[in-house]
Amino acid sequence: MELHHDGVAFVALLDHAEAETIGTASDVLAAAIPPLAPVLATLSTLVYSMDLIGGNNGVEISGSEGGTYFTVLPRANGILGTIVGAGLSVASFVANYLTAPGLLINVIIPGIGHLFGSATGEVHCDETEAKSEETFALITRSDGRVGFLSFNGLWTCDHDDNLIYANRQQMLADEGFRLVTLPDGRIQLQGDNGMWVCADRDRSNKRVSCDRVNPQEWETWTLVQMGGGKVALKESEGNFASVAP
Repeated sequence: MELHHDGVAFVALLDHAEAETIGTASDVLAAAIPPLAPVLATLSTLVYSMDLIGGNNGVEISGSEGGTYFTVLPRANGILGTIVGAGLSVASFVANYLTAPGLLINVIIPGIGHLFGSATGEVHCDETEAKSEETFALITRSDGRVGFLSFNGLWTCDHDDNLIYANRQQMLADEGFRLVTLPDGRIQLQGDNGMWVCADRDRSNKRVSCDRVNPQEWETWTLVQMGGGKVALKESEGNFASVAP
């Protein structure tokens, strides 16, 4: 395991064998950074999933001691390359961007323009290419659930009407999703309401909802790694989830 530890911030790079035997890697990380011990247990399933999604090349885990948010991404698709490229230290970047969404937006998803937007943030699956509106920062909460920070600087959520919007300023209960990885590397997302995220072909412009009891084809996604901590969500017909500006 390659560990970059700077103050309270850290970036840990695990190879495939370490990701598969996350218990051993967790012991090493917890010994190096004791406050992480209780958090690592909640991230073990996601570590295994991200290793599989990334082609069994290992994972990158980043965060800060005592923090609530982390990133767990396939190795070489995380934030370490962004840090090095920007000439930033692990401490000056990680400890801030996982607690201040503004820095995350400015560095990982540049050119957003605003944090507190007035856009509706409707999410549709009607784009054939992944550009800015189809790009999300994937953030992991300490309970193992993931959140998607959209190009508009707002979090996606399963709304009261069971439709997905990117219009929340905090990652709370409705903004956290359970990520399930299938044997073929594709994923399914379960909202806080217990329902599954769906690219609904019966709705206009294939509106994304969170209202399905049993995940099947429409509820199955490919998590496309865009690098630098960014991801895109592609549904089974090949279109990308896109946030209305």
